[in-house]
Amino acid sequence: MFFNFNDYTFYLRPGKTDMRKRSSSLSFLIQDEMNLNPFEKCVFVFCSGNKTIIKAIVWDKNELIYQLLSTNEKLTEDINDLKEILRLKSIQPFIPSTEQTGYLFDEMELLITALTEEEEKLIEVKEHSRKKVSHKVKELDSDTPIVNVDHCEDADDEIVDNNGYLYTRIEDKIVEKIAIQPSSYYIERHFYPQYKLKEFEANKEDGEKNIIVQFNNKETDTIIASSSLVAKVVTRKYNDQLPLYRQEAIFKREGLEFSRQTLSNWLLRYFNLIKPLQDRLKYHILSSNLINQDETPVQVLKIPESKPSTTHFMMVRVGVSNIDEKTTHKIVQYQYLSNRKKDTLNEDTKDYNGFIMTDGLKGYLDLNNHLNCWVHAIRQFKAILKINKKATDTLILVSLVNELYKVENRLRKQYEKGLLAKESFNK
Repeated sequence: MFFNFNDYTFYLRPGKTDMRKRSSSLSFLIQDEMNLNPFEKCVFVFCSGNKTIIKAIVWDKNELIYQLLSTNEKLTEDINDLKEILRLKSIQPFIPSTEQTGYLFDEMELLITALTEEEEKLIEVKEHSRKKVSHKVKELDSDTPIVNVDHCEDADDEIVDNNGYLYTRIEDKIVEKIAIQPSSYYIERHFYPQYKLKEFEANKEDGEKNIIVQFNNKETDTIIASSSLVAKVVTRKYNDQLPLYRQEAIFKREGLEFSRQTLSNWLLRYFNLIKPLQDRLKYHILSSNLINQDETPVQVLKIPESKPSTTHFMMVRVGVSNIDEKTTHKIVQYQYLSNRKKDTLNEDTKDYNGFIMTDGLKGYLDLNNHLNCWVHAIRQFKAILKINKKATDTLILVSLVNELYKVENRLRKQYEKGLLAKESFNK
């Protein structure tokens, strides 16, 4: 039914109104409290106590029409949805992303499964509680040196406490602590055979050297850093997440002046030596039955063909090497990509016959044996659960996907070990 409200007069009842009242009850309110006639050409509007629901009644011809303005309820739902989205966006930057967690393929199970192994121990503190910290120290080697620190040299045989009680000395209390000796540097002297040209054998042209040194590898043998020092830089950078500019400051504090450019030069020279190992790892990955592949944007400076602001990518590729029937090794390889074009993404795998699991990027969709990753498919649902654990529909969906995870993990292990044929895995 359509109303032309241009000819109507609107009245709003002050205060709150019980939204359970029907049109007849609301008509009495109009007559008794508002002192108006509900049968005139007017629209009478009532509002709920929480200002989220509006009801209006209007007289049309011979009947009193009661209309619930559901539009306002819809607006209320939209407002609540927007609040939830805002809350999600506000908290999401502080939630560890899937790639940063150590349980990449088990996160779904962890989200919906309660801890059953042991209850969390809580220490009650005023106005809050915190987890009890338990120090888990890996057992040290049996030949770890022990240094005794004696605090009992001037200890008395008997003491008296504040209450006048006499205590006699017994066996000393031993407290074991883990100590560390700061890094110490030493100089390695490397001796290489060198040869001088005999004058009577030949006349060398200007610019050619008269002395030859037989280095094992000139690229690395002529720099000031030994392999152990370069290994320390690599460990700090890739295992400890210490960028080179921070390592520069650490070395300077320890009395060594090494610039970031120098450290970077060391890494590049040694990385050239392990390229055959990189090629061998790629060979084993491409020989596996299943490859997990993903890429993340990185900023690279001083690239001749692009600006520093241009986005480049680091690809991670995970496979399993079946060296023999009983031995398998998981292999993880990182590779730099200048772009995410289809030809670039599939350059190494164009002749690969196994399955490739990715996040569903368009560049991968043309692969014959392509699989979509559940981790990326339901990432937003997991983010909702991390913030609102009472999201019932999301929890049901996560539970269903978790069951699929279990099936997928079981089949994945069978396929990787060669216990499941490719045709069966494809089904």
